Amino acid sequence: MPNSEVSSECKRHSRQTYGYQERDELEREEFIFKLNHMDKKDIVYVDEAGIDNREDYPYGYGVKGKRVPGMKSGKRTQRVRTDCSYKSRKNVCSFNICRKL
Repeated sequence: MPNSEVSSECKRHSRQTYGYQERDELEREEFIFKLNHMDKKDIVYVDEAGIDNREDYPYGYGVKGKRVPGMKSGKRTQRVRTDCSYKSRKNVCSFNICRKL
């Protein structure tokens, strides 16, 4: 099949975005209200992200309307965690931790 036919039949599947079932919109509004009334110099932003080495991108290319099959390992062997904090638009601290499972 020529490439032009493949590209016209294929469509990229988009990645799913998750939200937490336990989230509380009222608590979120109260938190944002408090943030807006604080001195900006006193706010420190901290973020942590972690990923297993078995994670992959859950999307692919295929014929529209057809499932795109995929396989991934169920074995966890390593986890990478990244932490970073910012204060007054300056990076205060960043580090990565790799650990074997």
